[in-house]
Amino acid sequence: MEEYLLQRLKSLQQMIIPFLQILKLFLYMEEYLLQRLKSLQQMIIPFLEILKPFLYME
Repeated sequence: MEEYLLQRLKSLQQMIIPFLQILKLFLYMEEYLLQRLKSLQQMIIPFLEILKPFLYME
């Protein structure tokens, strides 16, 4: 019984590891996208600050 459970756990582990490796890639992608968005935001804010006075003009 114990041997059987160990084999089942080992087989489960072998299935989970590739799945976790795939998830890890998505986490890296998410981190990369968040960094890109932050960088984009930092570029857009000064541009919007420049445009702001024109919004108040008639």
